[in-house]
Amino acid sequence: MTQRALPVGTVSFLFSDIEGSTRMLQELGDAFRPVLERHNAIVHEAAETHRGHIVKNEGDGFFVAYQSALDAVASAVEIQRRLADEDWPTPQGLRVRIGVHTGEGRLGGSDYVGIDVHRAARIGDAGHGGQTLVSEATARLVEYSLPEGTRLEDLGTHRLRDLTHEEHIFQLNVPEQPADFPPLRTLTSSKGNLPIRDLTLVGRQDEKEAVIEALAKSRLVTLTGPGGVGKTTLALKVAEELSAGFEDGVWFVEVSRVPDDNLLASAVARQLHITESPLRSITDTLISRLAKARSLLILDGCEHLIDAVAKLTDQLLQGTEELKILATTREWLSIREEHLVQLSPLEVPGPGVRSVEGVAQYPSVALFVSRARLVSPNFSLGPANAEQVAEVCRRLDGIPLAIELAAARLKVLSVSQLVERLDQQFALLAGTARDLPPHQQTLETTLDWSFDFLGGGERALFTRLSVFNGGFTLEAAESVCSGGLVDREHVMNLLGRLVETSLVMATDADPVRYRLLEPISHYARMRLDEQTELAKLRDRHAEFYLAMAEDGDARIHDMEQNVWADRLERDRYNLRAALEWLHDSGRAEDAMAMAGALRWFWVIKREVSDGTEWLERTLAHREGVDPEILARALNGAGLLASRRLAFDEAHSHLIEALDIYRDLGDRVGEARQTYQLMATAWLRDDIEEATRLAPMAESLTREVGDDWMLAWTLAVWGTMARLQGDLVLAREKMTESHRLFLDHSGVLDVGWSALRLGALARDEGDYNEASDRYREGRDLLVIAGDSLGLAHADAGLGAMAWLAGDRDYALELFKSVLAGFSLYEEASNNLFEMKTMIQSNPTTGELARVVEQNRDRAASPNEEAGASAALGEYLYHMGKTAFRHQQLQRARAALRESLILCNMAQDMRGVAIAIAGLAVCAHADAENMIAARLFGLADWVASENRVAIWPPPEEHDYAAQVASTQDALGSLDFAHATVQGEGLSIEDAIEMIGADLSTTQ
Repeated sequence: MTQRALPVGTVSFLFSDIEGSTRMLQELGDAFRPVLERHNAIVHEAAETHRGHIVKNEGDGFFVAYQSALDAVASAVEIQRRLADEDWPTPQGLRVRIGVHTGEGRLGGSDYVGIDVHRAARIGDAGHGGQTLVSEATARLVEYSLPEGTRLEDLGTHRLRDLTHEEHIFQLNVPEQPADFPPLRTLTSSKGNLPIRDLTLVGRQDEKEAVIEALAKSRLVTLTGPGGVGKTTLALKVAEELSAGFEDGVWFVEVSRVPDDNLLASAVARQLHITESPLRSITDTLISRLAKARSLLILDGCEHLIDAVAKLTDQLLQGTEELKILATTREWLSIREEHLVQLSPLEVPGPGVRSVEGVAQYPSVALFVSRARLVSPNFSLGPANAEQVAEVCRRLDGIPLAIELAAARLKVLSVSQLVERLDQQFALLAGTARDLPPHQQTLETTLDWSFDFLGGGERALFTRLSVFNGGFTLEAAESVCSGGLVDREHVMNLLGRLVETSLVMATDADPVRYRLLEPISHYARMRLDEQTELAKLRDRHAEFYLAMAEDGDARIHDMEQNVWADRLERDRYNLRAALEWLHDSGRAEDAMAMAGALRWFWVIKREVSDGTEWLERTLAHREGVDPEILARALNGAGLLASRRLAFDEAHSHLIEALDIYRDLGDRVGEARQTYQLMATAWLRDDIEEATRLAPMAESLTREVGDDWMLAWTLAVWGTMARLQGDLVLAREKMTESHRLFLDHSGVLDVGWSALRLGALARDEGDYNEASDRYREGRDLLVIAGDSLGLAHADAGLGAMAWLAGDRDYALELFKSVLAGFSLYEEASNNLFEMKTMIQSNPTTGELARVVEQNRDRAASPNEEAGASAALGEYLYHMGKTAFRHQQLQRARAALRESLILCNMAQDMRGVAIAIAGLAVCAHADAENMIAARLFGLADWVASENRVAIWPPPEEHDYAAQVASTQDALGSLDFAHATVQGEGLSIEDAIEMIGADLSTTQ
């Protein structure tokens, strides 16, 4: 449709969507796409025919504006007729509901704003598939000019969701189309007492559908969740949605306002307008009146009368036939037929989500923004506040009530001031929503409501659990929180009660993990009886997690490596809090012991900055520390320093640790330090020193029986041999290394070992084995959850796919490679793996540049070009490795492929370098005329495209190769050939090389 200016003034708005589209998608799968496309085409064509302007088309939903009401109605008639004439691949066909309303067309940017747009949308929502509804305003404009055969049927006045004033609605009956539909989905289509509230539901569509589905299957649905999570709002929204289906009414009872068990049945009867009889109990009267009724009873806020509610609910269900009950409570009713639906807080942006677009997609942020606009109409989410809004939602753990109360403070505070005051949460989040029950008006009173009903042991455990950060296990709770009112053997039952009352959240993990939402944890800490108790708790907490770190250090190298790395990862915030407490309370030796024990965890999880900070802080207080603990911390500091390329610092720490181990006579420690000194020398490109230390490290690790460190020693030695062209030695060392990893380590180490064998097979020319090893490593690294490892595996597989002729698959793989490299902020985190796996180039500085360049490519909007350039660089290094191994044909083939890819991506620096590499290969093959032309072309491309550093540092002896070619040809012929080269196109150069890898395999 040609885009025209949207009409203004008096405008008719049409909303349409497919009834049951989600169900159709599930039934049809991929076959739903052509159905949706045909539907969309019909609506587009009808709108075009009748001069409509499509404002929005999201999935199967359309919003169309018409200057004429008659055009809008005619368009609706055409849509319904044409959809009915289609042969759809489902028994029930495709049924669309349409709503039309005429009102003020007022623009706000590229969209319409104002109540009339909302009214039109709500009219559409009220209908059923195949039904067209129009407002009274539209009906009066078209009633004497309707399309032939159509007529308007008066459906009466209705109250629509989110709108205060009623609407007179008409049904547009189309000849030969169904005219009998169920009652409209409006608030006045059934009896009942649903309150009128602004019930904009944000981010709860899935939960709403879950409750509706549960009510279809069960007569009792209990909606549980912590205070302030939005149970009442969701229950009322569900009731609105289902009200038309309960001919005897939807009834809402605020149990939270009932002060006593004995008054519960009377309160329910009063809301249902049932009068108590002197001849029978009120419960019997309720059962008698509801025996045959098709009603929905909502019992809201049941936790303080939980036993009475459970008893009355059971009696009502046993004594009636069709009554359904929806209860909202922080504690389960625990009776027969109960179907639980757990309501969790809204999803919040993670710490790494910073962009406006990224932050805006989270429902917690959408709720904050919508509530902020109520008090500050000009509020908008933008670059200046997106990170701060995300921080507010994170700190409030996605609790809707807390978010709404915080947004209300924008009357007097900026978003940055909100963030600053979040530590004073309960003063900040005092509310003024007088239409809510008292216990829902502030977050603190909401939590008081739950706390006041806890027993003594439950209160004690609840407040003590605030010592944990980011979750905990039952074992941790038993160890840290028992004592006094809380017997260790009772912790499990008490914790279960806190879960039932929704003060503690439980996960489905194995083992089960528990957590207090951040505002609830803050409240629990406020309720601790004495600060001295907090100090004791923090001591016990630190001791528990120090023991966990020590266990992890002993186990993170064995077959359960991944299990322990993940276990420590899940408790990273507890480990950090324990470190903070040990350090701040003056327990220097324990703090250092814990930091040293976590060194390999920080390496495996690539937490280089965090680990470095903690090791440096603890090493600043080394006086009087046990030498063994000091040596381990120095070992960790050296290990992490090498990861961030601080090689002098790494060497200093490792030498100091080595001296301590020798003084202690600790041969295991000495062996490990020797290996790490070897690896550091190799990383800093001191191949001579690394080669000298390699046999010493192997001998020591064999002597002490440290099979894990022996495996790493052989892996690094084998990699060095591979890079130096000694593939026989590389195969020997890497094969034994892999066997040792298989026997003694976990999936992470074995996965990386398989990738190293893949790189070796690639250099040996066995591309089939290389591909198999890359796949083997990838499968293991998926289990390990190592995104960087997956990127390396995909890089190897992508190169093999390209060389095998599967170009599309290769580029898809390299898109994932770029994504993997873009996940990490520090280039140094990649260097060890890159040096052992991909680039086969021993210069650390060049590897850092490659990492940064790939990260830039990952951010490029042109994914295809970025992937091509990255794959081109990979193949360039493959070619140079083959050249160093004197495999000239293989080198030329890989470099030619690199040239093709870089040219495709318009990466002119890569083009120039690939041509330079091909020139060097041609000279080595005694094809000096071709070499001279390629040298000329490489220099011309570099000059024309202002390549910053030329000759390229990757071609270490470039100038010598040029001079040697000139000597071979003579100065005159060389000059003539280079001029000829400057006139070549890139395509000419590709044709000139003509290498075909298939001839070299």
